[in-house]
Amino acid sequence: MKTEVLCTLCTLSVTGAVLTLAVCVLAPLARRFLPARWLKNAATLVLLAYALPVWLALPPLSTLLPEQPAPQAQDTPPAVAEPVQTVQAEPVQAAAEPEQAQPVPSVHDEAAAQPQPFPAGIVLAVWGAGAALLLCRTLVPYAVFRRRLKRQREPVEVCALLEICRAEAGVRRRVRLYRTGLVRAPALAGLMCPFILLPWGDFSAEDLHAALLHELHHLKSRDLARKWLAALVQCMHWWNPFAYLATRLLHRSCETACDLAVTGKMDSAGRTAYMKAVLAFAAAGVKAPPLTTSMSAGGREIERRFIMIARQKPVKLLAKLTALALTACLLVSGLGVGALAAGTIAFGTVDITNETTLSPNEHIHVNGFSVYLLDGNGREVLPLQYQSTTYIPVRSAADWLGKNVRWDEASQTIYFEGDKTPVFYTSGGADWAYDFNAGIPAGAIVLAPERKLVMDGVQRQFYTENRQEIYPIVYLGTTYLPVRSIGELCGFEVGWYQTDYITTQGELRLNQEIFLRTPMTDAQKQQGEHFVRTVFDASNTISSLIEQTRNAIFNNTDDRAGIRQNVVQIQNAVHTMQGVSYPETPLFETCNRVEQLVAELPDASHTADVILAAIDRGDRLQSIWDNYISISYLENGAIHEGLEGYSQMFSAYAHIIYRLFYQSDVPGE
Repeated sequence: MKTEVLCTLCTLSVTGAVLTLAVCVLAPLARRFLPARWLKNAATLVLLAYALPVWLALPPLSTLLPEQPAPQAQDTPPAVAEPVQTVQAEPVQAAAEPEQAQPVPSVHDEAAAQPQPFPAGIVLAVWGAGAALLLCRTLVPYAVFRRRLKRQREPVEVCALLEICRAEAGVRRRVRLYRTGLVRAPALAGLMCPFILLPWGDFSAEDLHAALLHELHHLKSRDLARKWLAALVQCMHWWNPFAYLATRLLHRSCETACDLAVTGKMDSAGRTAYMKAVLAFAAAGVKAPPLTTSMSAGGREIERRFIMIARQKPVKLLAKLTALALTACLLVSGLGVGALAAGTIAFGTVDITNETTLSPNEHIHVNGFSVYLLDGNGREVLPLQYQSTTYIPVRSAADWLGKNVRWDEASQTIYFEGDKTPVFYTSGGADWAYDFNAGIPAGAIVLAPERKLVMDGVQRQFYTENRQEIYPIVYLGTTYLPVRSIGELCGFEVGWYQTDYITTQGELRLNQEIFLRTPMTDAQKQQGEHFVRTVFDASNTISSLIEQTRNAIFNNTDDRAGIRQNVVQIQNAVHTMQGVSYPETPLFETCNRVEQLVAELPDASHTADVILAAIDRGDRLQSIWDNYISISYLENGAIHEGLEGYSQMFSAYAHIIYRLFYQSDVPGE
């Protein structure tokens, strides 16, 4: 979280700095050819870019640049639909060929240098201290000024000149007028309840008329709100000199825009009188109270303002259209620059150990296989949970894709290259990569934006639904990505199913089954659902009939015909399962559970034949139940499943298969 805040601040600072430079470059041309208010509005837009984290949802800059081919990479697309090989990991060899490439750093490589986390907390603390100090330097003088003003002001109840100026400026809002010795030139203050301050002294009616018009145009243009925004930006970006440059540009453009708004309809004599008024108030002093607008200014600034007044000409339609186009370009450029900066600004590795946990209760299934995750040395590792997202090693993706792995330390890049037989590890490694009892060492899990993944010469990036880039996680040297990103890389669909169970200690635990599978067509899904539904309904029929038979036998009901009919119906249900078409899908082609289910069906039918023969021989019904219908029975020296055992097995398999297809329980259970 701290790093995200810091990245956002830096993104805003970079975006604002770029736009500040752009507006400064355009300022000389804007003063000569564009409406005066355009420069003020452009400066306001720049300040908003410093303050508001709004930018286009574009991918990072690296995705917009030409791809650089990886050394010795082959242009071979990933072939996830090829037949896969299931192996037992005892022990497992590293995925990369020794003579071809160096392996990705292992979890227990003692010599591997651990990345140092970026001190985001320290940097944020320094930023916060600077922002708080500058905020105090801004607000405390303003608060002192307002407090003194309450004691040292005299209201002007009736002022006909103020009403005339309000009508001329087109200001409908009520404005209070005070005289005070705290200002040396007329000033506008009060963001919510505005008022104009006049200094003590004798000024001509022409000077007061010019001053009131000037401050009323400030009010009409909401220049006080712009000054408060500028003060906020300076506090947020106190380390950025471009923020001060943007603030200075706003202050100057506000005064110039007001000058030109007041003198726009005046003749030469009126403009001369206005400039004399500015000089008269400037002679009294140029220092203005904080967070106010003031008519006074320094000598060079007054000279620049007078030049603008003298050069003022009527604004043509072409100038207005040009100003509108430049504003649109500035807005789009700001959004684009923010997007690029957001995608490229990162602070190296970030310690997220305290935000990440191991997930022993999460199980990964790939095309029907329950798989284990191994590091480069064949040791078993667990998925990680970070911000409610499951991360697994990228090496697993290389194994599933049938790619060799090469790690380049200098460029922090993992290369997937070449072709080999895809491998899914269906048993654990030789040992664990870490000690559960020791816990996760501090600094062992870091967020690593600098790590890249290149497959067959193409760099791969991964994004959330909001187009925010997903960064890898490094756990003691092993690189992890979200399981959904791994599925995207391998061309798999990803789903999950959650179950709960009670431990022997009475604790409630959650199991999360994560399924990755080759995409299926709608026809394949319908065929699979029909297969599962048939098996599920048949197993329910068998279970119901067995329950009826149990009740009949233990209630001493000697209804051999009824019990024989139940067994025949059980056998018909087994035959129904035997006759259903086997789904031809990537999932079921490799699902050994289904193969086992189908292989057991003839045995279930044979067991029903044995029970029918026993009934026809006149054997005791209680003996038939104990020997054949219950969980198991002995025949010819071998233990066989009873019909009740088959029923439980069919139902369990139907649930498992349905979850593999649809990540949910069988509907209507």
